[in-house]
Amino acid sequence: MNNFISALLNIGWSRKIGVRDTTRVSEADKRRNLVIICSPKSNAMASTFQRELRASHPNAFAFEANADQVCITDGDGARYHSKSYEQVTSYVNSGVAKPDLPGKAYEDYAVLTKVTSPWNEKMKVVWVAGIRGIGTWGAVECVKKEWRQIYDQLPPDGKNQDFSALLKIEYDNCDITSVEVRRVELLGQPHKAV
Repeated sequence: MNNFISALLNIGWSRKIGVRDTTRVSEADKRRNLVIICSPKSNAMASTFQRELRASHPNAFAFEANADQVCITDGDGARYHSKSYEQVTSYVNSGVAKPDLPGKAYEDYAVLTKVTSPWNEKMKVVWVAGIRGIGTWGAVECVKKEWRQIYDQLPPDGKNQDFSALLKIEYDNCDITSVEVRRVELLGQPHKAV
């Protein structure tokens, strides 16, 4: 949250900033500009938002439970899995003690989506979420430090357009070391249910 608030301050945001725990998001809150942090696995509001997003924008990146792991899908069947699950297992099997795991290198995927709010067409929702915590942290780092990677993939006449981006995050020794925007999907007008 602090990195996102810092990004807002860097752009001169002067409006009020409020923070809600996911069990305290009111209907009035949903009609404001929102930043949703984390995947549906750990955030009920993200789950609600993802259902709305996929109904109106089937090409947006989203999370899907797959056996005992979560992956990201693009709506066309491609799935992106976090290598971090296997990396943890490999480190433990090679004798790395659990307290030493945070100092190791990991890869994760994340989603960064900006879209017109499904609850108020005059407002926006920004969703930052990784398959694991490292991915979420990296997605917020993208907002703060690497936003130009997304901006550069938007069309010249659509720099303010809604989008959903897939990010590859690399982490090593307790820090995000790389944020790579792998793909940006433009999100046009919402599909209406018929």
